[in-house]
Parts: sequence; C-alpha cells; structure tokens
Amino acid sequence: MNKKHLYLIAIVLMVSYSLYIAYSMYNKPHKIISEQAVDYRVSVDEMIKSFNNDEANANARFIDKVIVLEGTLKSIVASENPLSIVMLEGENGQANCEFSNDDLNLSIHQSLGSKVFIKGLFIGYDDLLGELQLKKCTIISSDFKH
Repeated sequence: MNKKHLYLIAIVLMVSYSLYIAYSMYNKPHKIISEQAVDYRVSVDEMIKSFNNDEANANARFIDKVIVLEGTLKSIVASENPLSIVMLEGENGQANCEFSNDDLNLSIHQSLGSKVFIKGLFIGYDDLLGELQLKKCTIISSDFKH
C-alpha cells in the first residue's frame, strides 16, 4: 500500500473512534444524586466559612461533590418550569438549591423557618452574594445521621 492509502485508513479510524466516543458520551446515563453516597455533611455557615477562609481549597474540596447541607428553610420558589428553587439560610449567608418539581413536591413537608437537610450536587459559591449553589437536590429526613 502506498502512503495515501495508509493516511486514508488512519483518518477513517480516527473519525470512527471520535464518533464512537461522542455517541458514548451523549448516551451516558445521568447521575441520580439521591442514590449517590454523601461526600460531606455540613451546615450553610460552616461551608461559607470554608469559602471565606480559603476559597481555592474549598472549591477543590466541595465542587462536584454530593453534600448534605443543613440550614433553615427560608423560601420556596415553585415555577412552571421543571425546576424550583429552595433557599436555605444560615447566619452568614444562604444556599440556593435547585429541585425538579417532582422531587420538591414529593419531599417538601417542612414549614418556613424550620431546620432542614438538603442533599444535592454542589456546583459553586457566589462570593458577591454569599450564596452556595446546589443542583439536583432532594430534601431528606430532618433526623439525618451521617
């Protein structure tokens, strides 16, 4: 075989492999956070304190981790969209927790001002607003033990 044929075969193999990888990634199942093991259990205030003390270390420690966050239920903003927001607050800031409406409807039985535990995937901290960000959340039992 000459060099043109070898280059053509190599290109076809690389394109085929790339398409296979793209197809596999596109069809990869999503994590169901409620079934994942908990990486950390912290309060809103403890987590905000971690970010205020050393943001780089706290990002490395918490980003993309499943956490159970303890705080006081501040508000519930239900929407027509498939997502609703629950705000938890501590003394030094708050947490913005994103729920699917199905998860929120099945799990919310607490009244505003009550202490709750929310399990979710931590996605970031907004230091300007002093707000933690979680997604794919569920409210878990108020007597949660680690």
